[in-house]
Amino acid sequence: MQPGTPPPHNYETSDTYNRPGAAYIALRQILGPGNFNRALRQLQRAYGGASISEAQLEAVFHRWLPVRSASCQARLSQFFSQWFDTAYPSGGGANRPMITGPGLAGPGFYSAPGVCR
Repeated sequence: MQPGTPPPHNYETSDTYNRPGAAYIALRQILGPGNFNRALRQLQRAYGGASISEAQLEAVFHRWLPVRSASCQARLSQFFSQWFDTAYPSGGGANRPMITGPGLAGPGFYSAPGVCR
């Protein structure tokens, strides 16, 4: 199952709750706490009380990426694809998300300060 598109009325799987939560922890590491909080405030102002698409959500986080180079923007798109749009079996599997934030398990987002892999 892809966490970004759970089946209707099926919110009982761990992927629906745990995987997106872990993705937001990694995303906070990637953006930095200040930019992450600014993104959340922007999301609340723009979409609070309304619906938001995954593309709209991702666009806001892209805006707050500290290094806005083409390679970093592409890396963030790949992050969202891995964490929200790729199904993998419960407990891991070959397709499990690999891009994480600095200091978290996985190869990380930056290869050096301010440089995307």
